[in-house]
Order: sequence, then C-alpha cells, then structure tokens
Amino acid sequence: MTRRWIVAAGIAAAAAAAFVVFRPRPAPPNLVLISIDTLRADRVSCYGCETPTTPVLDRFADGAAVFTDTIVQSPWTLPSHMSLFTSLYPSTHKVGAASRTLDPAVVTLPLLLREAGYATAAFVDAAFLSSRYGFSRGFDLYENAKGRGIETVLPRVESWLKTARREPFFLFVHVFDCHCPYTPPDDVARRFSPDYDGDLDLSGRCGLSGFEDADLDEDDVRYISQQYDGEVYAVDRGLSRLLGLLESLGLFENTVVVVTSDHGEEFMEHGRIGHTRSLYRELLQVPLIVRPAGGGTGRKIDRTVRGIDVAPTLLDLLGLPVPETMQGSSLRPLLEGDDGGPAPAVYGELNELALIRTLIDGGYQYIANRDRETEELYDLRRDPGETRNLAAERPEVARSMRRKLEEIEDRARRAGAAFSPGKTDLSGKTVRELKALGYLQ
Repeated sequence: MTRRWIVAAGIAAAAAAAFVVFRPRPAPPNLVLISIDTLRADRVSCYGCETPTTPVLDRFADGAAVFTDTIVQSPWTLPSHMSLFTSLYPSTHKVGAASRTLDPAVVTLPLLLREAGYATAAFVDAAFLSSRYGFSRGFDLYENAKGRGIETVLPRVESWLKTARREPFFLFVHVFDCHCPYTPPDDVARRFSPDYDGDLDLSGRCGLSGFEDADLDEDDVRYISQQYDGEVYAVDRGLSRLLGLLESLGLFENTVVVVTSDHGEEFMEHGRIGHTRSLYRELLQVPLIVRPAGGGTGRKIDRTVRGIDVAPTLLDLLGLPVPETMQGSSLRPLLEGDDGGPAPAVYGELNELALIRTLIDGGYQYIANRDRETEELYDLRRDPGETRNLAAERPEVARSMRRKLEEIEDRARRAGAAFSPGKTDLSGKTVRELKALGYLQ
C-alpha cells in the first residue's frame, strides 16, 4: 500500500509540474492613452467641479485612481505632449517652437512599446501633433484629423479596434474639442449658459489675440467659460462610445486606460483668455485618471505628481523597463498603496527657451520671468488662486525656491545638450491653422 501511494504521489507531482511548465502565460495588458486637449482639472466633476460636466469620466473614475494634483511641464500643446511622450522637460527635448522637430536620438513611449511587441496606433486632432514634429515615431498607424473634433476621430478609432487590432496594442487618442474657439455642438450649446442674453459671437475667436477687440463684461466672460464647459461635456459624452467599445470587444479588463490632458485654460483669472503665455495653475493643473488592467479601487491620490511621470508609470504598469534617461518617475507605488515618500519639486517651462519658469514645492509656487526680470511667489495653501504675490514679503522663501528652480533648470539643460532638434518649414496652410488657434500673431 505504501509503495502504491509513493508511485501515485510521484505521478501527481509530475502532472503538477507539467501543468506549471506548460500553463500559458497571461497576455500582456493593452494600453489606451486618452489626451483631452486643454482640459483643466477643476472643470471635471470628479475633481470637484460643481457643474455636471463629466458624468462618463466620473463613472470611469469609480474603478480607477484619480491623481488630484497633476502638474504638466508646459502650458501649450506641442511641448507638453512631447514631454508626455518622452518624460523630458521642454528644455531637454527642445521641441517648444512651431519650427522644431524631435531629435531621432530621443527615446519615446511609442518607440519603446513597438520594440516590446505592441501594435501601435494613434488618432490625433491637432496641427501641433503633426508627424513633422516627431510624434509619429513608433506608431504603425498615425492619423491626424487636425481639429475636426471627437466625432470625427472616434469612427476611425472604432474601425481600427474592430478590424486592424492585434494584441497587445497601444492606442493613443487625442481630441481637440475643448480648445478654443468655444463652440460646442448645438444640442449642448445652451446647456450651461441658459441665461446669457449678450451678443458675443465666439466662432473664430482664439487665444488672447482673439479677444483683444472684444469689450467683455463679467457676463461675457462667464458665458465664454460656460461654453467651454459645454465642450467638456460633449467630449465626455463621446468618451462613452470609446469606453463602451472596449467593453463590448472584451478588451476592457486587460487594458490599462489612462485619461489626462496637456494643459488647462484661463478665463481672466490673471487677465487673459486662452493659454501659452503664463504658468498659473489654471494652465498647469490637469486631470490624470489611471485604471490599471483589471480595474482599481476608485480612490483619490492626494499628492502632487508631474506630466513627465506618466510615461514611466505606463511602462512600469506594463512590466517594461523605464529608461534612465527619462526625467519622470513611475507612480506605480502610489497606485499600489505606497505613500511614495516626499513629493518631488515640480518644474515647468513656457517652452524650451525657459523664458518663464515655475517651481511648485512645499506648498508654494514660484514663477520667474527671465524676459521681464520679475518673480512671483504664492502660498498655495492659503491662496490657491494665486492672487497675492509674496515675493517681496517672503524673500527668503523666494530665494530658496529660485535656487531649487535654477538647479532643476540647469540639469534639464545639461541633459538636453545631447540632443539637436531639427527644423521644419511650416506650410501656408499650417500657418493659417495656427493663427486661427491663437498660437501665431
């Protein structure tokens, strides 16, 4: 009996070993990265917006992690998206002007994913995400709708997911609706501004230059802001189609889904409408909602993080190594419940020339303007709207912040010495597009 038991046990152990050896490995997770251009965090309902602008994103956030204070490294589309893809500051990747293109030596997220065996596709919606700047590197398919809106982008996304998909895949979706001009679809145009009785026409108005000839009163500014909310609502409604398609195709559970933005927008908080000219929080604070494969807990992570942290985080969540050249850090420990230690100082630049720079650290924001030789210091805990400049009242804090800022800026510039951006000649059509969007005078 004992001998028969030993033989049977041996056979069972061999079968178990064979099962372990030959059991198929779990499929690598897919990745969907969604960038909603010009979406400031405080206009998203799950970030505290009292206006119900984002019911779809709110439901999505219930099964994801919401980073409550994400600060991007530039307040406009081109350099900020390049920082998103490279995890480099603008003065390192040096693509902060309409005529600059990315050095081929720079490592990007889509390149790393394609090298790891991912099918890669991007459907974008802006002239500043043109392939001429280097964004298409690493993508098997790269299509640009050039500002035609989410309703134009989504059918192409749906077609690719249904017919051209192979797993694992990386899908990047960028939509431009929230960018000026603030002209939401007709069925939501009055949803958030039912009482406005002025005659302000927003069609064709973009950026500071687009409102220079407008004599705006408080009602007009409120109406502009409400029309922006309408754009946010329309984009949110469109996202339900994309998220629903991932579920209907059986892809949702094994896909990392991330929703973020490249910058916010200002509505006269500091005397301007639009973006690109300053570094206040209404321009730098964006949503970052991360749903790991298999889902999350619906919790909020109350720690300041950076736009350059996104690419390392995604690589880490996919089980891929993070290049040492990336200047951001993986947020995976925070997603898994670790406190992550002290938050890093957050540095931002207007563009690769760094004429205007900012540092957020220890509850303060410091802004230095090299061109005007001015500095600003705000106590974010007592003055989150940045209304009182304390640089003269707290010179010791300003000196400490300036020193830290210059140290980070120096490291960023020294890292960028290895890269030489190319140049691109803009066509007349592109110049007209950029002028219409308020980027060129």
